[in-house]
Amino acid sequence: MLEDCTISDAGRDESSGRGAVTYYGAKPGPAVVITGTTFKNNKQAAISGAEGDCGDAVKAQSKNKSEGAPLCGPKE
Repeated sequence: MLEDCTISDAGRDESSGRGAVTYYGAKPGPAVVITGTTFKNNKQAAISGAEGDCGDAVKAQSKNKSEGAPLCGPKE
């Protein structure tokens, strides 16, 4: 669970991740909860999931936001 956090300056060019938070091989589910978190100055999207599915973390009620990069990574 990430709640009321700030994640900044995440990512680097040689990273295999596609976001500050990356879901590998599965769709986001209830086991991971991200609310009220601000992502800023990240090299890639704030959140990236399989086939562009970032789950509830990108819904308005989550109160998550990203400054400078998309909140959800694009579909591959």
